[in-house]
Amino acid sequence: MVKLTFYGGVSEIGGNKILLEDKQTKIMFDFGQSFTFGAEYFTGWLAPRAINGLGDYFALVCFQE
Repeated sequence: MVKLTFYGGVSEIGGNKILLEDKQTKIMFDFGQSFTFGAEYFTGWLAPRAINGLGDYFALVCFQE
């Protein structure tokens, strides 16, 4: 008998964690971070990046050569 247990991602966006069990075999699937948890601690990465003007263009051109 196959058993699925959900540890995250239910009634929320992100953070899906699923445990699949069959006899003596267990496989844990982890599909990222929960946005609910991240909002409490890691809000800086949600902010838009500052405009760098031509600096981005020059960095890209220099990196390709």
